[in-house]
Amino acid sequence: MLQTVHDEVDVRLEGAVEAIVLSFELERVLHRELDLAPESEIYLNDEIGMHPAGFPDDDVDPQDGFLELYEMPMEPMIDRLVKNQGGSRNIATQTFIADRRLEILAHVFKRHPSALNRTRRKHGVLAPGEQRRLADDLISYLVGGAFGRWDLRIGRDPSSVPPISSLFDPPPVCPPGMLVGLDGMPASVAPSDYPVALPPTRLLIDESGHRWDIEAATLRSAVVLFEDPSPMLQELLEALGHKTIRDYLRKQFFKDHLSRYSKSRRKAPIYWPLTVPSKNWGIWVYAPMLSRETLYGVASEAGRREGLAGEAIARLQREQSEGGAGRPVRKVAAELDAEERLAEELRKFRGEAERVAGLGWQPDPDDGSILCAAPLAELFPSWPDAKTARTELRRGEYQWATVAAWANQL
Repeated sequence: MLQTVHDEVDVRLEGAVEAIVLSFELERVLHRELDLAPESEIYLNDEIGMHPAGFPDDDVDPQDGFLELYEMPMEPMIDRLVKNQGGSRNIATQTFIADRRLEILAHVFKRHPSALNRTRRKHGVLAPGEQRRLADDLISYLVGGAFGRWDLRIGRDPSSVPPISSLFDPPPVCPPGMLVGLDGMPASVAPSDYPVALPPTRLLIDESGHRWDIEAATLRSAVVLFEDPSPMLQELLEALGHKTIRDYLRKQFFKDHLSRYSKSRRKAPIYWPLTVPSKNWGIWVYAPMLSRETLYGVASEAGRREGLAGEAIARLQREQSEGGAGRPVRKVAAELDAEERLAEELRKFRGEAERVAGLGWQPDPDDGSILCAAPLAELFPSWPDAKTARTELRRGEYQWATVAAWANQL
């Protein structure tokens, strides 16, 4: 996986350097067209800092501290620019073009970003968190493949992505790499030759042994994407600090996912874990396909698992009355207690899912993710914003939203 990280970083930073250079060329054109006086350019450089691509493209001596700085968190780098080099914090925080780290270091070492990138690549250094970031990227992609959001065939062979439209063409309806149907719209069913089956209701269940278990579906995506999935998945989990895919999905995935799909004040996660409070069981919903029928499907799955819990409780109670039937009594008692607690959680979960489905509310994407999640607040403990939004709806806020019509029933 480490080589994969280096390859991905190399490609990303080469693109960043190219973008920085193009930005500099555009700036020079603008200055010429405005007939900007030399003293005006000096003033601008003093105020907002010299353009990173304006520094000489001379090699940097790695012994000058570049490698150590590159591997530092961002704030110590900024402190170096502001305190040690006498620079302005505005340079470090307000003139970001394509890669903030390279651009800050360009000011620290007075070198062109391409020179810094050459040195970084030669010595194989990585910024803090690069390995974990890529691990999170890959797991997120695998989960998206399991839901049918991304076309795993393109992930396996990026050269098969459809050509990018020209500058003056209308923007594409779907992002590159999305699984689409013959009409060019997001696919509702898998193509006949698609390498993995997709959940027909776009629901994945956090339940070992279930046909649409999310961990098993994620592993099926990995089999398509990677030549040798087992060692790759092991390295991904080590980078993420979790022992299993299920453990990561239950404890950390949504936090990372929410961060990935948030920008400024907009939060729009697309994979929603609706879970019992203990998170020992749950249903993952693909938000773009959320509907009233989805809610009935959620309630049905909870009812099915509640029934299985009842059967398990009856079996364990018989086993307990028989003295363990060959197993330690303490172990049987612990399993019985766990199943009884889960059964109670499932009962409440199912009841809430049925209540919300029965309201008549139809999720409206135009309301935004948080307001669409608000009616599901009791089923969505991983996202406190949903409960906050529900409270605000009850107070009469967001009257413009479709869901506001049901505010008194939420």
